[in-house]
Amino acid sequence: VLAPLLSEEKHRAEVIKSLLAFGEKAEDAVQVQLNHTDTVTRRAAIALLSEIGTAKSLKLLQRLNAIERDKLNKQNIALTLK
Repeated sequence: VLAPLLSEEKHRAEVIKSLLAFGEKAEDAVQVQLNHTDTVTRRAAIALLSEIGTAKSLKLLQRLNAIERDKLNKQNIALTLK
């Protein structure tokens, strides 16, 4: 329920805090946001998964890295995959 609100700038900071508090339990919902058309929403999802993601997020991030066009998102993915 919370993860889709990552796309709303006015709620993003609070949503991120809440999802971080849920930890791994929020991983699946956050992963869905990797497919969002909004670059900033994907960036938030990448950042969250770098904190709460498990090994199952790594393959998704690797796939996203291959098709992501935003330079900052690609850098964030690379840092997460290290």
